[in-house]
Amino acid sequence: MDGKRKAEDAFGKDPSAPLQMSAFAAAKIRKQQSSVNMDTDHEESESSSVEEEDVIDQNPGAAPEGDLSREHESGYYDTDAQEKAPKLKPTEDVAVKLGEWVPTKTCLHSQEAYDIIRINPHQTLAIIGAYDLTVLEGTIVICGAVIGPGTKHRVYAPSTHALPKITVLSRQHDAKLQIDRIHNTLKDLRVISPLFAHIWARPSHDLPAWRSFSYISNSVLDPLKRSLRPLYFSTQWQLVFEQLWDSSRRRPPAVMFYGEQGSGKSTLAKVFTNALLTRHSETASASVSQNMRTTSFKSVFWLDLDPGQPEYTTPGQVTLLRIEELNLGPSYSHSIVDEYSSRNRIIRAHACSIAAGHDDPQHFILCVIDLVKHYLDESNETPGVPLVINFPGWVVHEGPHIMKDVIHGLRETLTDLVYISNSEKDLGNQLQGIVGPTVKCHYIGAHDYIRDLQKGRRTSAQLREMRYIAYFHHQTSPDMEIPRMTWDPTPLTDMCPIQASFSADLPGFRGIMIVGDTIAPAFAEKAINGTILTIIEMEDEKALSGPELENHQWHDKRHGIIKPLELVRCPEPYSFPYLMRDDTDCRPLHPGYSRMVGLLLVHGFRTDEEYMDIQTPIPTSALRHLNPQDTVLVKIPGSYAGWAYVEDFHKSTHISTQATRRSRTLFEEEREDSRLGFAYKDCMVEPPEASTGLMLPKDWSPPYVSVGEGGVAEIMGPIMHMRRFQKRGGDP
Repeated sequence: MDGKRKAEDAFGKDPSAPLQMSAFAAAKIRKQQSSVNMDTDHEESESSSVEEEDVIDQNPGAAPEGDLSREHESGYYDTDAQEKAPKLKPTEDVAVKLGEWVPTKTCLHSQEAYDIIRINPHQTLAIIGAYDLTVLEGTIVICGAVIGPGTKHRVYAPSTHALPKITVLSRQHDAKLQIDRIHNTLKDLRVISPLFAHIWARPSHDLPAWRSFSYISNSVLDPLKRSLRPLYFSTQWQLVFEQLWDSSRRRPPAVMFYGEQGSGKSTLAKVFTNALLTRHSETASASVSQNMRTTSFKSVFWLDLDPGQPEYTTPGQVTLLRIEELNLGPSYSHSIVDEYSSRNRIIRAHACSIAAGHDDPQHFILCVIDLVKHYLDESNETPGVPLVINFPGWVVHEGPHIMKDVIHGLRETLTDLVYISNSEKDLGNQLQGIVGPTVKCHYIGAHDYIRDLQKGRRTSAQLREMRYIAYFHHQTSPDMEIPRMTWDPTPLTDMCPIQASFSADLPGFRGIMIVGDTIAPAFAEKAINGTILTIIEMEDEKALSGPELENHQWHDKRHGIIKPLELVRCPEPYSFPYLMRDDTDCRPLHPGYSRMVGLLLVHGFRTDEEYMDIQTPIPTSALRHLNPQDTVLVKIPGSYAGWAYVEDFHKSTHISTQATRRSRTLFEEEREDSRLGFAYKDCMVEPPEASTGLMLPKDWSPPYVSVGEGGVAEIMGPIMHMRRFQKRGGDP
């Protein structure tokens, strides 16, 4: 009978274990990384130096996928663990072993459209780029998912996150895989944003330009010298996985992942979800009983309460989703927009600030209460579906109090609480008393050197910007047989906007409101022009009223009970409907009687025709189903759209750079046209005079971009957000 591998073998061995390497292999690695500066505190013999490099080679691999790019904001650190972790200088490059598999004639059969590879049980395979993965023979494990022969899965593995490793589940038999090349439209976004550049497989003399991926076994072999790390789980994490998969359960697991920012909780939640979606396979881990292996979890409820770094949506919202697809990519590769791009479904969503736990904890709690209520309704209709809760990294201030409210609402459902932290176990021990005897608590120490591996990664703010860009450039493809996400690299300023009427005779929405400090109607246009607004659908007029909130103790400490919203008209020439409260902070709509539909970008106001020009990836068919009297456009604090008004400049720079590299002048004329064609190409509007140097039509009033001497782009206009992007050489 085919022997099954343990979870430790499937997810990877402990990187702190010494690496067995022949003298020839060690000399080869030293030769490859001769240009890399290694930090050694003592002058030792050559053999000792090789052994030290091997340890450093493995340890950084413990960084979890998706959280290396987050800013570790916690002030708690384990000093003992820090002494054991490798000390890395900010400027040094470290050789990291990503996998054992290397392409040879016996294990790789390459065609123009795909590769057929064979991997044995003692190897791990690391691939950077984007590709479609199909198992032909055997069973593999990737990102916690156990995949057998049959279904094709799309994988996005950029350098912004830890690279997923492919391992063979069986101890005795090889696995045969087919890796298909794809047109990675997500990579095309590098034309309009430098954040998407230099994160994929780079063409070289060994890699043709049409290849969308490349095999890589060591970080020193990367031609761009990026800080690549493999996705790795420590032994402690694997033990918790075994406990969460306990076969003695008589109900599906409902697990909350809670911990500090940057501790890896989102990665653990993602991998655990992949395991739940594939654990019904007969090839599941041997530690799982036959009873649990035959349990089919075709979907998982995902309660995302992290508005700063959500997994399936844009920042600034909390969401209840039903997940059916494996998560094999970073968060910006699978933001859900419509039913045509993914089988995953948003059940309900609410908009809030990315710092809602500090800015407005009362509203955040109301959002959570409503999402929990809808989860209970959904679970009653479809029992037997697991629940995964991704809680934000709020371990101080209002965080523990909000967690108590969530646990209280799920006291009949919650089975496990996983607490991940680098601090002492004081809070971890207190959690058991909070959750009660029916919920099992698991304490996990976070990886201790995540902060040391930040070099070359995107920051939290940059990742949020990438999510916004991927969301607004999402392309709806209803004709596709298999739901796939695609992206359009056309700058938003070159797309023909949608017209949203605000006339009194035929309004397209109820009104516009600005959450936060009250802004007078005379200045409302300046506050929302060129910004991101949230589309909210009201289910009841109570969403606008205040007294109903008394039942939830939602009071304003300075003004008592919150007053209902009043609808006024802004002064001429804009005169759009404006929702506000007199002399008080404008609070959000009540989440119990409203829901979030999506986002839109305000391009400008057409005062003569009384409509707004907007951009949104939401299909027009879905927008037509919205009742104008129930639709409110809300500006949430923290949403920044400056990236949208420099896309045209980045595209011009990209075209210019490519033209210079190929020694052609054909693109120069196209570049000049793109500088002046500010949303005119599809709208058939004449551009302004070239002598002005400004991309501003006669009656167009959004923030605009002017390109001055030296190729400097500036955001100008009513919204005084000033950023400068200096023209530079090289591929942006």
